[in-house]
Amino acid sequence: MTGKARASALAFVAILGTGSPIEATEGRRWTIENIAIVPTDFDLRLASDGRSLAYLERRADIETDKSVSILHLYDLDSHRSREILRAPSAEQLRRLPDGRGWSLLIDRGDGLQLYKLDARGTLTLLLKREAVVTVGQTEGGLFAVRSGAPRRIGILYHDWSPDGRWLWYATLRPRPEPLAMSIDAAVVAQRYRRRAPVKATVELRLRSAAGEEWLVASRPAQDRLAFYYGANVQWTREGPRYQLEQGDAERSGGTGTFIWSFATGSSHPAEQEPGFPSIGLVSGPHGGVLASEGFGRELDLTETRPDGRKIHYGPQPYYIGDPRAAGNWLANCPPSAPMAQI
Repeated sequence: MTGKARASALAFVAILGTGSPIEATEGRRWTIENIAIVPTDFDLRLASDGRSLAYLERRADIETDKSVSILHLYDLDSHRSREILRAPSAEQLRRLPDGRGWSLLIDRGDGLQLYKLDARGTLTLLLKREAVVTVGQTEGGLFAVRSGAPRRIGILYHDWSPDGRWLWYATLRPRPEPLAMSIDAAVVAQRYRRRAPVKATVELRLRSAAGEEWLVASRPAQDRLAFYYGANVQWTREGPRYQLEQGDAERSGGTGTFIWSFATGSSHPAEQEPGFPSIGLVSGPHGGVLASEGFGRELDLTETRPDGRKIHYGPQPYYIGDPRAAGNWLANCPPSAPMAQI
């Protein structure tokens, strides 16, 4: 990517984060409506040629009284943005390995399915699976942290191999249990539940460019690595390396690491390696991990590279970290920084 393209992309991000200085009015007060339509989720990916980027935002639609996901294309040469799609749900924007666009999950009425977006703004269905499990706060829905509005799941998660020849994806399957009357302790155990519990199975699958497919593993939805992170996959020469919770992992913190071998078509245990990525980390432009360090006016954005060296980007108008951590409290943010957290 050229220096001009990089500068344009950074300027675009700055406009999104702070608002256009041309449109802003000094001293203008925010209304309830302004607060309601602020995007709650945001994701963007730059094209491989550095000339355009795709971005997703999720915000409230006051007219319909619902939340909506909006897909945009932004041209870095003309500085013009186009709205491509509005959908009940859209997420997991990825750049395709061949550099010819992006992939993402979109619900266009038949549950979350896998689509391709090209530089012209054309959407093409890549993979569709039956959407029979609903995730979200609704009767009959599978509970999930930060689930947003209830949505039906066809494809739960997806990731591409670096050469684009393999697709790793996850689906959800219902796990019905026979109906039985609850008595005594079984009734007491439900006293804090708003709705009847729903159980489902996460199926982790691998698909080749030729359309061949393998079921790598089936896990209960209580396996947080499988359900929230698609098993935290990393691509190696031997095959995809992935992680699953083992046993009573919620209390013991047990994690198992496995490799699905291209040669044998099966999985085997693998040792945890120091270079295996941790969950919830934000990648930087130099292949390292981004984090906010320090306190108050000394809050600094840093990138820690794999070799341990740090790159300092200076104070930024946002905080990268866990919202439960003390470093994310208002008192520890620079006085001029808005309440933005990644």
